[in-house]
Amino acid sequence: MYNQDEFIFTEFKKNYKDKKEPIAIYGIGVDAGKLVPKIPEYNIVGLMDGKQKSGEIYGKAIIDYKEALERNVKKIIIVARPAVLGVIYHRIADFACRNHIFVGDVRGRNLAEEYRTRENDIPYFHKGWKDLRRACEKHDIVTFDIFDTLIVRKTMQPKDIFRVVETAYAKAGWAFQGFTGVRIEAEDHCYKKGMNPTIYQIYDEIENITDCDKEVLKRYMEKEINTEKQFLCARNSMLQFFNSLKEEKEIYLISDMYLPSDILDEILQDCGYSGYRAIYVSCEHGCSKNEGLFETFISEGKGRQNALHIGDNENADGKSAENAGMASFLVMNQMEMLENSSYSSLVDKAETILDRISIGLFCNRAFDDPFVLYETKGKLKIKDHRNMAYLFIAPEILYFSCWLIQNIRRAGCDYIIYPSRDAFVLQKICSGIRKNQRIEGFPEGEYIYVSRRALYAVTAFGKNDIDYIVSHDYRGTTLGLFKDRFNLDLPEKVEGFDRNEALELAGKYAASILDKCREERENYLHYLKLTGINQRKKAAFIDFVAAGTIQNGLRKILDNDIQGFYFLKRNTDDIDRENSIQVVSFYPPKGDFELDANIYRFYLFFELMLTSPEPTLNYIGKDLKPVFLQEKRSREEIDMVMEMQEEMIQFAMEVSKLHPDIFYECIEKNVPDMIVGFMGKEYSDIVCEAVMSMVLTDEYLARTFNIFDH
Repeated sequence: MYNQDEFIFTEFKKNYKDKKEPIAIYGIGVDAGKLVPKIPEYNIVGLMDGKQKSGEIYGKAIIDYKEALERNVKKIIIVARPAVLGVIYHRIADFACRNHIFVGDVRGRNLAEEYRTRENDIPYFHKGWKDLRRACEKHDIVTFDIFDTLIVRKTMQPKDIFRVVETAYAKAGWAFQGFTGVRIEAEDHCYKKGMNPTIYQIYDEIENITDCDKEVLKRYMEKEINTEKQFLCARNSMLQFFNSLKEEKEIYLISDMYLPSDILDEILQDCGYSGYRAIYVSCEHGCSKNEGLFETFISEGKGRQNALHIGDNENADGKSAENAGMASFLVMNQMEMLENSSYSSLVDKAETILDRISIGLFCNRAFDDPFVLYETKGKLKIKDHRNMAYLFIAPEILYFSCWLIQNIRRAGCDYIIYPSRDAFVLQKICSGIRKNQRIEGFPEGEYIYVSRRALYAVTAFGKNDIDYIVSHDYRGTTLGLFKDRFNLDLPEKVEGFDRNEALELAGKYAASILDKCREERENYLHYLKLTGINQRKKAAFIDFVAAGTIQNGLRKILDNDIQGFYFLKRNTDDIDRENSIQVVSFYPPKGDFELDANIYRFYLFFELMLTSPEPTLNYIGKDLKPVFLQEKRSREEIDMVMEMQEEMIQFAMEVSKLHPDIFYECIEKNVPDMIVGFMGKEYSDIVCEAVMSMVLTDEYLARTFNIFDH
């Protein structure tokens, strides 16, 4: 059984050997309070806090920055969960850096290294739209490369299209074994023969290599072309620029490609491009850009030697155009921008089709503008809350939803409980994926009103249960505790909060409390009966980050077999609860201080983003309708969160339409978790003030949490 206090103590002792060095503990909460008395041999010169700057706690002085310097502090050890570790570090980073003070956590990590900036600076990041426009002003004729310049794929590389085709036909039951490898090999053979092949010639070569049936290959070729069309979209910023030029300039398109101009024209029209004079494509002219395609273009019209070519490849679009006598201007493609940005560590993480599509869509949104990293040293500036949701939150929620579908279906559940409020968006996404992927055997489920407050009350059957509820952490007043947790106004006059006093009052008013709980329990059981859950054998219970409180409460009042499926199951020292519920967890179950993935830094923010537009459930009324707690969020905050949820749903629906078979995909977490980490200051410059200023309110604890340091 996990013991958090013991874990913190053991990790501290293991990672900090010098007992004489002056150390400040950052944190005055219960975790620091349990650690400090256990390490009297260490030179703990004081405790630090973001708000409280003086006084005494746990037998140690509370000190500020000035006193830390006076006491010659060499290390500041932050005793806090990963969800707030970054917030605290960034709060004290400048002070610590200026004064050469090491900042670490209980696991011994150097937080300056953990949170160091990932900036990169290259000459291209000093080019912008004004430079491109200035170059165009000097020429009457402008030519464009097509792929990766004007249009982009919703995946990482062209060969991903072949993998999608192979997977799609495998699902259909008549797969061409090893199609992807053969397709790549056939194209390579054509080029080695001195050809600039059309797609038709490539498939002829596949027939030669494999002796495969011509009709089968025809189907594969048609599927490849249709899949290519499905995956291609405009690079919107370039489309706008293209449209701004076409009334003033003669525009031509020049491409090295195996698709002929009639297919390219159809694709371009679908992506919004029109008004160009002609397409010059290598497979029709028998030569690539490096082999004379630009010279062919010039030879067919007057003044074309003075044209400007815009493309993404240094050799094919830059040097080859210039060797032909044309001017050139390079715009970086999206994958190169990823490779040179602060997000470059993502490049080599893709292992599955799901990974490759997700990264492709990430790049489509992040690097649509080829000059978005202008003067940023490679760090993306996020100004819009919708972009923030699509880029950083949506991939993680999609992967979790896919995992849910796979595991719930395999577990044979016949009902799904989507509990309020964290499963509000998950229900929409899972239902959407189910529809797009035509997944059978996955039950619809229902959104059910729950809360810790409601479930604790309806499962309180005696004095021990009352004491258990009262003993939980609470940051309000004694009278507030009884109002918040039992909906009871006590006729007492007491100030502040005192745990012992609260336990005495719990005994004094036990009968009244149990009467309230009995009434709420009867109403709640009637409400659950209306949902139809009682007629089900095995229910799947979905939760986000939880210790199992809600599931355990439902288990106590229902006869159903309830299987939990959590994003992250938090370990606790509550042995009875741990042994009484069945849970599988997307991320490995761990204690608060064990958590090491990026999601653990930001899961409080994710909880805000997944939350329904309704407030927290207080109880189910006599009319069997939910009665909510007072809403703490503004209307503007709720609307903003709903817009961000729209982006999460959009991302999930797009991937589920592109991916041929998500159900059988191996769901790895490396890609979405790395993307989550990009929300850190070391990777991104997030300037969405409305998002950054949000706080998470936990009504049960009467506590608020700052999500970001701002």
